[in-house]
Amino acid sequence: MPPYDDESREAARARLQARTGQTARSNQRGGSSARRRQDPRSNPSSNRSDRQRQSNRASGERRPDGTSRSSRNRSAAPSRGRAPERMEQRNGQAGARRGGSGNRGAGRPRGQSPSRPSNDRLRRNSTRLQESRPASLYRRLEDVLPSAIPPIFAIALVLLVVFLIALMIVVPSCNRNAAESAANAKSSQTASAPVEEPSAAAPSTEFDFDMDEPHEAALVKLLGKETAAKLLNKAKTNSDVMWICAHVNDYAFDGTETQYKVLKLAADEDEAIPFVRSYPSSYPTASASSDESQAISSDSPSSSVPATSIPHVYQWDQRWANTGFAGNAMGVSGSGPTCLAMVYQGLTGDKSKTPYDMGKAAEEAKAVNDKLGMKAEFLYDGAAALKLDCTELYPTYDTIRDALLTGDAIVLVIEPGRFTSTESFVVISGMADNGKAIMNDPYSIEHSSQLWDIDELAAISTAMYVYSV
Repeated sequence: MPPYDDESREAARARLQARTGQTARSNQRGGSSARRRQDPRSNPSSNRSDRQRQSNRASGERRPDGTSRSSRNRSAAPSRGRAPERMEQRNGQAGARRGGSGNRGAGRPRGQSPSRPSNDRLRRNSTRLQESRPASLYRRLEDVLPSAIPPIFAIALVLLVVFLIALMIVVPSCNRNAAESAANAKSSQTASAPVEEPSAAAPSTEFDFDMDEPHEAALVKLLGKETAAKLLNKAKTNSDVMWICAHVNDYAFDGTETQYKVLKLAADEDEAIPFVRSYPSSYPTASASSDESQAISSDSPSSSVPATSIPHVYQWDQRWANTGFAGNAMGVSGSGPTCLAMVYQGLTGDKSKTPYDMGKAAEEAKAVNDKLGMKAEFLYDGAAALKLDCTELYPTYDTIRDALLTGDAIVLVIEPGRFTSTESFVVISGMADNGKAIMNDPYSIEHSSQLWDIDELAAISTAMYVYSV
């Protein structure tokens, strides 16, 4: 094959220089010349040149001097100048920039794709990556955690927290399973065991209230030591009180507060013992009785207390004590109607209206508090129906004394905790020669058997109602 002439060499040099210029422009744009040469798709101009060369080689394109490229003389290769040396040099420089070998493309036939990394190289890279991850995590922990806490301790703390959470989940589940197993075993054992009849001698409550002996422990628990001792002393000589002390539980059907009031009444008032003894079986009674044999004397209970026109009437009188009033017995919560009955009988002389009648009038007027008794307002509102004049005043020494000097009757409202645990009512029927007041207490003969300082009465009173005709 004829050698290339000068014109052919010049054309080849121009083409090489043009391609070298394209590579330089590609580097200036930030690309990689070596990578573009390895992958023809990344360099469109190079791709087109390669396709053109392949086409010329396949068709046996002839050069301007009449020779084809396929028939060129290989011995004339030195006449092509230093272009191949420069290309090899550039390939080595590009490979060095990528971190590979300096002659990466040397010795590879034209058109052959670059070889893929070996399996050994891939394994070494993977090993280096895995070895670097714990170190990277350790450095991140050093940046996040305070300097006082080493990262290894933080990791140990996290593991401890995870362990505790797992323990909190597992242990209750194990306990529930154990409890269910025990319950199943117990139920199966109970089902197989014979059923035993309860012993007739076993008590059903803490105290046996069906015996005919007093139960000191139950009384002390309910009334306190002092009041219980007083009631137990009476039981030694009074069969009714003995029965009361042996049947403490029979008085609890209407609540603990009522039970306390009734039993304390038996301890404080001897005349109230018949009512207390009959209360469990007689309450509630439909209406009051007119049997005078059951009446309690309305005279002054003590010779030291002067008699007045106002009679002494008691709410636990057997004639009406077991009648119902304000959701309770008249003997327990009927001090208001009983005071109004005393005033009416003393000022008018009419004995026909009893505490039972006054209680019914208060209930019809809806002037009652459940379990507590009559509202104080009915002392004023109910006076007109009884044809009595009523004035409401604030209780002081002067107002109480002036009302007594005029001969009027007074009803005082006593604050809770003084005579009873709830609000109560008393009648002040007169004044003795020594200037002390005479009291008619519907709940207590003991209070009615003594004279009272007016100052003391004013101090424990919350309201005062003065009656006249």
